[in-house]
Amino acid sequence: MATTTETEPSPSYKLELMTAYGPVYRDVLRTAPRDCDPSEVPVIDLSGIYGDFESRKALAAVVREAAENTGFFYIKNAGIPKEVMDAAYGQARNLFAQPEEVKRGVSTAHSKWFNGWTEKHGSHLSPSETRDCREGFGW
Repeated sequence: MATTTETEPSPSYKLELMTAYGPVYRDVLRTAPRDCDPSEVPVIDLSGIYGDFESRKALAAVVREAAENTGFFYIKNAGIPKEVMDAAYGQARNLFAQPEEVKRGVSTAHSKWFNGWTEKHGSHLSPSETRDCREGFGW
């Protein structure tokens, strides 16, 4: 006589992400989406980039860990003058103020490496994501 046993579903599933280098896979929890707590976002101090080899190597390991496991991070002490950051912010403001037809000229659709402008609602990890409908620019 055969018996069956009920098993609980896996706590995660595999998500396939297409990249410029081919597909990569990530484990994604089956729990409902939630806003992250600010303490969950890594803040990386880049001042060690000008140190000795071991300091740079340690910094590279921290950046890699954050990129691979969190997916994003904040940086501080990057050494970029405030004037340069203000100018970049101004250029971003100018880009997003352009008509959509102009922005489409620098769309990610034209980029081999997925760089460029993404229209509103143009990027979702899952069909249930509807809250963040802003346009963006990535490089």
